[in-house]
Amino acid sequence: EGKGRNAKVGDRVKFDYKGYDMLSGEMLDQTYGQRDPIMHVLGEPMFKGLIEGMKHMNAGSIYRIYIPNQMAFGAAGSASIPPYTPVIYDVELHQIYND
Repeated sequence: EGKGRNAKVGDRVKFDYKGYDMLSGEMLDQTYGQRDPIMHVLGEPMFKGLIEGMKHMNAGSIYRIYIPNQMAFGAAGSASIPPYTPVIYDVELHQIYND
């Protein structure tokens, strides 16, 4: 658990993540060692499960978020994620900006 304030929709957040297929355990994507941490406004094009999970995080927290397919990529899936796949995201919330 971090010591900063909680994130809320509309805050700009800086975070790293690893995403996994919950059924196979296969890693789908990550920022660690691949690219810089993500800078994003919480709630703007982002799937619902990640938004809901990050709203409970304080700056400095590292969470494992279990996301059912309906709150992830659903029936459409994505380029690397099959339709109806539940996912797990390990998220490290570095900073929260409310500018």
